[in-house]
Order: sequence, then structure tokens, then C-alpha cells
Amino acid sequence: MSSDFRGKAAPFFLVPAVLRAVWAALALASLPAAAAGPEEVLSTFVLHPEFQIELVASEPLVFDPVDMEFDESGRAFVLEMPGYPFPDVPGRVVVLEDADEDGAYDKRTVYAEGFPVAVSILPYRGGLLVASPPDLVFVRDTDGDNIADQRETMLSGFAAENTQHNFNGLNHGLDNWIYAASGGNDGNVFWPENPEDVYPLQRKDFRFDLIAKRIEFIGRSSGGFECTFDDWGRFFGTHNLRPISQIVFPHRYIEGLPLPSSGTLATLPGYEDNGLVRIFPIGIQETRVNQARQAGYFSGACGITYYGGAAFPRGFAGNLFVCDAVLNLVHRAVLAGDGAAYRASRARERVEFLASTDRGFRPVNITVGPDGAMYLLDMHRVVIEHPEWIPDEIEATLDLDAGKSQGRIYRISPKGGLPWTTPRFSRTNIPAAVGRLAHPNKWWRDTAQRLLVQWQDRRAVAPLLELLRGSDDPKARLHALWTLEGLDALSASELLRSFRDEHPAVREHALLLAEQHPGGEALLAGLAALAGDPAPRVRMQAALSLGALPAVSQKTVQNAILTIARRGLDGPWIRMALLSAAQRDPLPSFSAVLREPALAESEGAGDFLRTLGALIGRGRGARRLEFALRTLGQAREADSALIEKGLDGLADGIRRAGPPRAANLERIGSAVSVFVEGEAAGVSRAAWRVSNALKLPLTRAQRDLLAQASLMALDTSAPTAARLDQLALLAFAPYANREAALFALLGKEHPRELRRAAMAQLGSVGTRPVAKRLVGMWKSLSPEVMRAAGDLLLDQRGNHEILLTALENEDILFSQMNFHFSRRRKLLRSSSPSVQARAKALFSEAPIVTRREAIESMRPALALEGDPQKGQDVFAELCAQCHRIGQAGAELAPNLTDIFRKSPETLLHDIVDPNAAVEAQYVGLVIETVDGEVLSGILADETDATVTLSQANDLEAVLRREQIKEMYSSGVSLMPEALEDGMPHQMMADLLAHLLKPR
Repeated sequence: MSSDFRGKAAPFFLVPAVLRAVWAALALASLPAAAAGPEEVLSTFVLHPEFQIELVASEPLVFDPVDMEFDESGRAFVLEMPGYPFPDVPGRVVVLEDADEDGAYDKRTVYAEGFPVAVSILPYRGGLLVASPPDLVFVRDTDGDNIADQRETMLSGFAAENTQHNFNGLNHGLDNWIYAASGGNDGNVFWPENPEDVYPLQRKDFRFDLIAKRIEFIGRSSGGFECTFDDWGRFFGTHNLRPISQIVFPHRYIEGLPLPSSGTLATLPGYEDNGLVRIFPIGIQETRVNQARQAGYFSGACGITYYGGAAFPRGFAGNLFVCDAVLNLVHRAVLAGDGAAYRASRARERVEFLASTDRGFRPVNITVGPDGAMYLLDMHRVVIEHPEWIPDEIEATLDLDAGKSQGRIYRISPKGGLPWTTPRFSRTNIPAAVGRLAHPNKWWRDTAQRLLVQWQDRRAVAPLLELLRGSDDPKARLHALWTLEGLDALSASELLRSFRDEHPAVREHALLLAEQHPGGEALLAGLAALAGDPAPRVRMQAALSLGALPAVSQKTVQNAILTIARRGLDGPWIRMALLSAAQRDPLPSFSAVLREPALAESEGAGDFLRTLGALIGRGRGARRLEFALRTLGQAREADSALIEKGLDGLADGIRRAGPPRAANLERIGSAVSVFVEGEAAGVSRAAWRVSNALKLPLTRAQRDLLAQASLMALDTSAPTAARLDQLALLAFAPYANREAALFALLGKEHPRELRRAAMAQLGSVGTRPVAKRLVGMWKSLSPEVMRAAGDLLLDQRGNHEILLTALENEDILFSQMNFHFSRRRKLLRSSSPSVQARAKALFSEAPIVTRREAIESMRPALALEGDPQKGQDVFAELCAQCHRIGQAGAELAPNLTDIFRKSPETLLHDIVDPNAAVEAQYVGLVIETVDGEVLSGILADETDATVTLSQANDLEAVLRREQIKEMYSSGVSLMPEALEDGMPHQMMADLLAHLLKPR
């Protein structure tokens, strides 16, 4: 069987065994033969130059560490997960001791064991809480031998599925609750004594009070491993691909509001690249066993940790550190205020805080100790990827147990080191414990507050009040506030004083505390006054708290909403908070935005008005809905885009809740008709949405408009913007009445924006006839329409058989479907046996290979040492006409400056088998002109009048539309196959060495 398919899809008889052989060989070639020893790993680190790293524990003292906590006596507890990635070996907690006080641990005691897939521990009331699904377990040593003899299940019902996604990240919060990340596995949580009363997690992070037996959800979970708090009680999480996220405020304030499912979860890094976050590993990378496109990007983010240890150099305080266990590094991000939330930026460009060339180094978590140092946990495994995400045929070739006999803990400190500090907390010296609330190291402050609240000793009240009133440190005042609350000793007068605190975080938390101390005119007046606070987070919290307190009058709430709104509506979190406050009566705010120019002209006013409209629309109150429509109709001076947003919001709400009673619809319909037949296309379209949501019959004027819309959308002499308006209007017609126009608009003679909009409407229909017709015209589709059509075929299960037939007949090529790992799985793991069987005959979970023999024949190049300088000459001769590295080469094909992030094996595959996977924007386009000329290249730009084609050597061809006879996708990459023909192995090795040279 020939391996050279010349750019076509691999035929269906290319059985998975072939792929298994090729990719197993490639994957094994790049994995470490054996995990490195502890001292060897130290030599592989590249650490920030202002720091030093020391090994403080390794096997046989510690194995597979995933969490580490210091209790109030300074004892180091380490949670081990020896079974990962399977739950077949129970986890255990060990106590590490430094008996000879030389700075390294030398004694190990098993404190508690027998925990199924335990992932997190937390000091609590003289013992530890252990997150061990399905339970949260409390263990304690009562006789002082460092072996727990008490064990109790505190909560149960947590799901125990993929071990990477169990609930985790146990943390003590400033508010005296315990917090945790749901991790993604969810569950129906319950108190053991009341199993009928369950709390479905539903991908929400949560907090709980074990004394009062309370559980509350705090927000949409990032779904990853670990979470952390900053000095001011702000909550951060992480997830494999999304290294840093923040729950801006608790979910309870927006429960039930018509807002996105992400709720108050903000993704922080401002340096994303097409949804991924670039990081910079060092050394030759290993071949990805699944998502090759994620090479060099965060894909194993975990162990997020806020540094509040007060021992690092200036500029490191308040930084976030995130591990990537896949790429063997620790990333550092700098936080800065961004309105009511944070933003994160890179600390240094193109270099990480810590990176290793040892592919077995697997940093998974970080703890800041009482000494201010960071303790880094290295699980140390050859294979860290969970087998759920490894193709079965590759998994069969891997040793998933390699490294299970290892584990390391490193101490990172400033150059010169840090002295060890032994904590001392004694209930016999309450003033000393209160004094620790002013300690510069967050660990000491958190531990002191935890113990003081646990002890419930009233002797602490006087020194706490003294600290609250007299400390110059806002962090100390903040801890004093919440410790007093934990002792039930916080008075309204102290809250009023804190409303006037000079630090905004103290004022913000005073507002939170006021929700638990409702009543009193002075307190409510002080709370309302903070609506005019200069700090965005304080204004946001004022809106949230005022809306949450039932005793506050609606007039007070409305005045506060307007006060805050007049300061600006440009932040999404401020808008959410205002919606939370306005939800009892959104009409006054809706009217104010339309009537006050300062509000109407504010950035974000439209989004705010739309959600207010959704609140009104879902209320099903006919009179309120009519009032809102009349208000929009009277807002003659308002921008039409603003009126459009208001109408869209009303439509959103009505669709969610259903229309009011039919008896009230006539007057509402009259109010809507003013906009339907108006001149502004966007307003008219939004009014149609309202009319449709209300299920009102079409008027004669509407029917006439629909009849014209199809013709006007196809009118090539009309401006694109006008045609788009007509196409949007056409969406309200029955599909049968617009089918012909939609498919016609996919043609080459129409501008890109119209093709995109037409495809979007077809995608919303998504029926089998639509799918079949798209396959029939596949070759003529533009790259972006082809991408959307491919998504329609793959994302809708009813179209899978049609897609498979097209792949089998080579009407659609693999390269045109962006068939990365997750997309192939949609077919390979279909609920339909027929779809599964047909998909398995075409490909497997392993990456697609179309030139097996060519790859195998060039594999010896991987064993040769290449010369980067000679490789540069090869690149200039063979690649620079299309690709660029740095300033050398052309920009037709992907820029290869950062290509060193991939492994040698992956690069070899990309070079030899370019059509196995091609990004849609790089699939070749062929244009035949009316004069018989044939041009090929990449679509660079389109206008109403011209099409621009990028070609090799940075050349461009600009053609007028009337010059074009036919324009279609070639279905293959512009990079030619058989580039390696006649290339000696050494030349390929040289080219790879040049490509893999870090820049």
C-alpha cells in the first residue's frame, strides 16, 4: 500500500494499527528513559537570578507529594498520592521533621493513611481536614506521637472520578469559613447526619462552616487543582489551560439573574493567544501524547499560590505563582487592579520564574511557609497526563507507574537564604496571638485568626479592639475585624468606624460584615454613603450589599444605583453588581439610562440596559413591559444602538419566561409596532425579536419587509452594511423562504461578512438537508465558512453519518476538519455504534498520519546531532519563501519563531506529513480568472470589490471580483509533500536543530 496520498485524506482502510506503530514510536522516543535523581534535578533548574533553590525532602522520605501544610507548631504535613493516576493505592499524610536542624527534613512519620484519591489537607482544630472523595475527613493525633488516632467524616457526597478533578484547595478564608474548589467532578454533598438534604455542586466552588453546618456556593469554578487568597480575601483559581482566574464576588448576589453561565468568574491573563497562554519551557520538549497544538502553552496549570510571605525582594509581594506540571516550570504573574477586579501580566518576557530541562520534574503545588519561603512540590513522574486524555494505543506503550517511587520538595528563598522560624502560639498568651494579626507574613496572620476564633476566648476582645482602632497596618485591621466577628464581638459602632477606614479593602469588608448586622439608621446611612466611594470595589460592594439587605428602602437602593452608575458603567463587574441591586425593581434604572445623557453615553450603557430589559421581560408583567416599551419609544434623543439593546433585553427576558397573558398583548403589540416599522435597521430587527418572543402575528408591513429582504440581501450593487441588515431581518422568515438566498450568499461573488452571516444562519438551522448541501458545495466554500461548516457537521450528532460518508468518499479531507484530539473523540466515542465503527476505520485517537512510510524513512534523522548553522541554510533554501523565523523569511505560512516549543518528533511529522492537520486559514485557495490564469495562495483580504491572495516570497495578487471566474479551496496545505525527497538524514537533522534553537 502506498503511503503517498498527495494531500488527500487517508483512505478508510488505513487501519489504526499503522497509526499505533508510528505514534507509539514517536511518543516513546521523547519520554525520559528514567526519572532523574534528586541531585541531578537540581542541576537542571533555571531559576530567577535573585533566588536560590534547595532540596529539603526526597524519596525515601517523601513520595508523590501533592499538598503540604504547616500547622501552628510548624510541623510539616505532606499529602501523598501514590496511586495517581488511578485510585488503586490509597493516599496518606506524613509528618516530616528536621531532627538535626540542618535545614533538610530527615524523619518521616505516617500521620494518617487509607484515603482514596486524597488531594488536599488543611490544619483544623489541632488536626487536619483531608479532602478524600467521597468524603471530607477530619483526623487528629490526641496522644502526641504524630500518628492520628481520631477520624471523623465531616461531609460526604463528593464525586470521585478523574483524579485530577476531585474537590481540592482547602483554604481558611478571612470570613472564618473554609473554602474549596469543586475541581470539576461535582457531586451531591451532604452532612452525614442529614443525607437527604443534598447540595449539588454543579461546577461551583464553595465554602462551608463545620460548626454551624452551613454550605454556600461562591461562584463558577475554574475546575482546576488548587485555589488561593490574596491579602484582602480575594479568591483565585486555576485550570489546565486557564492558569489564573478570579471569582470577583460571590455568586449568591446574582443567583437567578439573566447573566452568562460563567457568572463572576474572570479569566485574568491579558496575554492569551487564541485562547491559550504561551509559556516558555526550556530544553528539548517531549512529544505531546494528545493535543499537539498546546505545545508551549499552559495545559497543565495547577498549584496556584499567592505570595504573601513578606520575605521575597520588593516586586514579588502579591505575585501569583502557577505550576505547569506538563511543561516542567513555575510561572510568575504580577497582579494589578483593573477596576473592580484584577488583571495579571507577565513578570518577565519569554522566561519563567523556574524551569527545568528534566522532563520528569512535575511541579504540582506550592506552599508558603512560616519562614516566608516557598515550598515547591514535585510529584516527579515520567508520565503526568491522565490516561483519560491519552489515546488508548499510545497509553498501551507507556509505563504509567514510572516515578511512583519518587517525590521531592524544594525550598525557594532569596539569595542568601532565610532562617527557619519555629511558630509559637499559646492560649495562655492571648495578647501575643492577637499581635500576630499584624505579622507581615500572611501565614502568621491567617493562623492567628484561625486559632483565636477556635479558642473563643473573650480575653481577646480588648486587644483586638485596640488593634482595630490603632494599627497603622490595614491588613491587621482587616484581620481584627473578622476575628471580632468570629468571636461575636463586633459592634455597629466599629463597623461605622470601618466604613471610614482609609484603606478601601477595609471599607469593602465592613460592607460585607454589615450584611450580617442589619438594622440601625446610622449603619444603613453609612452603607449607602459608600455608593460614592472613590474605590471601584467599594462601590461594587455597596451595590451588592444594599441589594442584599431587605431592610433598605427601594428609594435608597435606586439612589445608590444612580450614584454608582454616574461614575461609569464601563466595567462588567460594576454592571453586574448594579443589576443585583436593581433586580427588585429594574424599571427606574432602565428609564434613567435612557433619560440621563451622562448614563446613556457611558461605555457599557447598552449592555447594562439590555440586562435590565431582560429582568423586566422575564417578570411577565404586562404593564411593566408596556411601560418599558413606551419609555424606549419616548427616548427620541437616545442613540438607536441603545434602544436596540433595550429591545434585545426585553426579548431575552420574554423568551426565558414566556409572554404575558393574551388579554394584554394588544396594547403591547401596539407599542412594539412603532419600532418594527421604523427606519433604523438594528432597532427594527430587535423589535422583531420582541414580537417573535411575544408570539404576535406578523403585520402586513412585516410580511412586505420580509419579501423585500431576500432580494436586497442578494443585491451585489448595494453596500455590504445594508445587505447585512437585510440578511439579519431575513432570519425572522421561515427557513424555506430564505434557504435559497442563504446558500447563494456563500458564493465567491459576495463579501466575507455576508458569507459569514449566511453560514451563521445555516448553522442555527443545522438540519441534515443543510449538512448534505454544504458537503455538496464543500470545495467552493471559503476557509472561514468551511471551518464553520465543519463545526456544524461535527458538533451536531445528527450530521455525523453525513460527515463520515464525506470523509470516506474524500469529498472532505482530514486536513480540512482541524481534527485535533478532542474533535476526533466526538466521533470515536459517539453514543452511536455505527458512528464509532466507521470513525475507527478512518482514524484513531492518535494523531492522523497520511505518509507513514515517509516518516519512518526519515526517522533516523532524530538520532543525529544537527548543526543549527547549516540548518539555517537549509531553512533559507527550502522554507523561507513561506515561513519566517525572526526577521528572516516570508509571512505566507505560520511564523516559526517560537517553533522550538515543539518536540523534534512533532516537527519531523509536520515537515514530512504537512496535510495530516492544517489550520483552516492556511489551507490553499485556488483562483481561476476569466482570462484563464490560475493563481494559488492564502486568502489575505476581501472587500466588496477585490480579493487579495498572499503568495510565496511575500508576494500578493489583488484581483477585482469581476476578474474571478472560480474560487475554491485546494483542500491541502501550500507546503508541498515530499519536501524531504533527496534530503539526507543529516540535512534534516540540521534543519531540526535550527528550528529547535530557542530565540
